[in-house]
Amino acid sequence: RRSRERAKGANHLPRETTHRRPMGKGGDGGAQAVSGTDASLAEVSSVDSKSVHVVLYGKRVDVTKFQKAHPGGSKVFRIFQERDATEQFESYHSPKAIKMMEGMLKKSEDAPASVPLPSRSTMGTEFKEMIERHKRAGLYDPCPLDELFKLTIVLAPIFVGAY
Repeated sequence: RRSRERAKGANHLPRETTHRRPMGKGGDGGAQAVSGTDASLAEVSSVDSKSVHVVLYGKRVDVTKFQKAHPGGSKVFRIFQERDATEQFESYHSPKAIKMMEGMLKKSEDAPASVPLPSRSTMGTEFKEMIERHKRAGLYDPCPLDELFKLTIVLAPIFVGAY
């Protein structure tokens, strides 16, 4: 009897729909209840849209078709949806991958003016200059002694534990 009353009472409540705010928009990515009448067409289409765009080097790149083939998975594209991911792209990708991206950049439009571009800010450009100075100084070159040291750190506990 109580369950019938609850169900009957539930019919009188305003109808609510739940949708997720896309990550990377300054939100928490959590679900929010929105009245079915308050949700605008733009909000619904942005939530239901399957196209994914990421901003790289000041261009809005459509990565929808590339999502499944991306070695790092598609989640990274959802995180950086409509955001500047230039610094992260350069940090995690090889020169070969950067060359591949150049082809996609040629087909892409400029990013909207409303999208902030941290990679082009004063701090972003100074950071990039610092990295270039460090590369020229050889700080990014592989060092065999350093690699041997890291290998020793990993293997020494195994040999000590076996003894």
